[in-house]
Amino acid sequence: MRVAPSAELGFHLQPLLEELGQDELSKFKYLLRDHSLKEELQHLLQTEVEEAGRKQLADLLTARCPSYWVEKVTIQVFFFFYN
Repeated sequence: MRVAPSAELGFHLQPLLEELGQDELSKFKYLLRDHSLKEELQHLLQTEVEEAGRKQLADLLTARCPSYWVEKVTIQVFFFFYN
């Protein structure tokens, strides 16, 4: 499976995460786990996700997960926030 680097994402994840308050970021991480497919997150340790700040989380997701999956999950999570 090919993992697209950050530059290939159709959107920029870090600015989206920067818009989140601390509580929202915690919810994002929780929902990320909830919406995640085990095989897609197998390259990330749960502690890495939990301890990551906004920039680190964006870097982890874009470097280790397929871009289509990062985009899909981010859209699902933000949709959940605003509905």
